[in-house]
Amino acid sequence: MQPEKLHEIDTIARFGAVLHEDDHLYREGDPFSAVYAVRSGVFKTYTLNGDGLQRVLGFHLPGELVGLDGIASNRYFSCAVALGTATACRFSFDALLDSARRFPDLQKSLLRLMSQEINASRRAVLERPAKERVVWFLLDFSRRLHERGQSATHFFLPMMRSDIANYLNITSETVSRAFSRLQTEGLIGIKQKELWLNDIPALIHLSSI
Repeated sequence: MQPEKLHEIDTIARFGAVLHEDDHLYREGDPFSAVYAVRSGVFKTYTLNGDGLQRVLGFHLPGELVGLDGIASNRYFSCAVALGTATACRFSFDALLDSARRFPDLQKSLLRLMSQEINASRRAVLERPAKERVVWFLLDFSRRLHERGQSATHFFLPMMRSDIANYLNITSETVSRAFSRLQTEGLIGIKQKELWLNDIPALIHLSSI
């Protein structure tokens, strides 16, 4: 973006306090007034069912927005929680709309971000076998890190395997077995939450079967 547009964004950004593991940006049902851009760390979004159990909706990296689901109903549809030390910028939605009206490029960027929130790629993945879902998750996480200038082949997974399983609609045991098989096949390496993708072309092929 051009400098004057970046300055405009900077004037409406509010930098929040450092959040720690299990701290929330907002909770399901809270009144909607702002969207948040992740600055550092990773946030998980989820909803709660009638029994108080979580349904994981996504994991959000630096540069990604959370809170867009509150636009339609003026209340947040989900909860957003830090998976470790994390920070986020708060953007008043009214101020963001006002800026978007004056800067068409910003408006296009916002619309593109909203459309990405609604894409059906994850829904399609949930029709595949469990191992392919896990591979898709790893490749998707790798791609998003790479887009932010980070390593695509060596990174940390800050979420618990139970969260990955919830997100992919499989069991934690299935995720563990898939990781073990991929490691035995030499496609990935794992050390606690540290992960290496040893053969991305082979993983892509496997996820496309």
